[in-house]
Amino acid sequence: MKVLTPVEKIPANNMYLSLETSQKVWAPTAAVTLDKLMTDIISEGKNPVLTAVKVAGVGKGQSQQNLEKIEPPGRLKYSDLAVFKKDKLIGWLNEKESKGYRYIKNKVTNTVGSLSCPEGGNIAVEVMKSETKVKGRMNNGKPQIDI
Repeated sequence: MKVLTPVEKIPANNMYLSLETSQKVWAPTAAVTLDKLMTDIISEGKNPVLTAVKVAGVGKGQSQQNLEKIEPPGRLKYSDLAVFKKDKLIGWLNEKESKGYRYIKNKVTNTVGSLSCPEGGNIAVEVMKSETKVKGRMNNGKPQIDI
């Protein structure tokens, strides 16, 4: 990724810091370390999930002009979660599904959502503390999970 960024000279450092901040304040993204990724690949019953990185303005982020604008034409954007089965990509979770996944995994520390108002319009709601409990049980011989 050769997108020049104004704060960090090394694009990989910018990506790391941005993703780390993003997962703390925006639920649909998840930072995953290499050792966690490898553990999820080789562990039975676990499969990895990674945040997707999109390049907006492909080819425009490599020039010095990208650093000279308030809103650069070329930038990196985190979106969606990629879902793997072992080491093969099997699909994508959109923003809403990604947020739900992170709630289920009890990984949401802070995020913002919106709700529809009965008389029209929307209201923003900030989640500042969240705790999820997951319990499994058998119901008439069928497994059931309560979240």
